[in-house]
Parts: sequence; structure tokens; C-alpha cells
Amino acid sequence: MVHPSASVFGKNLSVGVKIDLPVYTHVREDQITLFGFSSKSELELFKQLLTVSGVGPKSGLAIVGNGTPSEIKSAISNADVDFFQSISGIGKKTAQRIIIDLKSKIGEAKELDLSSADAKQRKDLLTALKSMGITADEAKDVIKNIDANLPLQEQIRLALKQI
Repeated sequence: MVHPSASVFGKNLSVGVKIDLPVYTHVREDQITLFGFSSKSELELFKQLLTVSGVGPKSGLAIVGNGTPSEIKSAISNADVDFFQSISGIGKKTAQRIIIDLKSKIGEAKELDLSSADAKQRKDLLTALKSMGITADEAKDVIKNIDANLPLQEQIRLALKQI
């Protein structure tokens, strides 16, 4: 059985149609698991994620399924901790570790602020906007224009006005 990434499900598939999937074989003492991807770039990104301490195959698959390889690489190079924290099972420390470990492999990266006081409030704002049906990209664009020192309710109101 192959565990596919979310992007494989996005393909126009039907019964009886053959597709080629780049596959990663994960071997442990007690099992062998296959992970399938829609492209070689997705597979390569998955392999890079597995080199990060604290990121296993399931977390790596969840990350790869949360965006295109270019979106994920952009999140790494822009030190976007919120992108990774929005994925189930990825906390702040793991998100920071992904960015720190992969920034040299991905390319130029912005500085990562490890002590950001308003990071939690930004994450809460992003989560609130996403729960209202706003895409993550659209929410992130709007958040950039909002003063982080305002109360969360005011930030939400301003964000909704801009959308």
C-alpha cells in the first residue's frame, strides 16, 4: 500500500487509469512503508524534510500536502513559522528547526526571529481568518498590513475590512 501526498488526490484520477508516482520507501525494524508523490520535486522536498530532527514521514507528508514545493520553499526562505505551525502536529520549535536546518539547502533566507512576542497573536489572527474560509495566502497578505500591537479582535475586524 502506498500512502499518497494530498496533491496526488488533486489529480484527475479514475478507476483503471495508470499513473506514475515517485515513491519513497521508509524502512524501520518492524515495517516497510511506501509514500507516493505527484512530482519528483515533491519527493525531493520530502526527503529534505526527513533530515530535520523531529520530522518523521507522517509529519513530512503533512507538510508536503499543505502546499506546493515552491510555497513550502518560500515559507522556509521567508522564515514563515506560521505556515508550518498551521499544520497539525508541527509546533513552534519544530517549525523553527525546519527553517533553520533547511534554509541553507533551499537558498537565501530571511532572519528568523526566535523571540517574537507577537508571533502567537499573529498565529491566532491567521487561524481565525482561515476558520472563516479565507485562504492562508490571502490571510497572510492581509496580516502584513495590520498593526500587531492592536487587540486581536480589532486586528480581525481590520483584516475582514481589507478582504
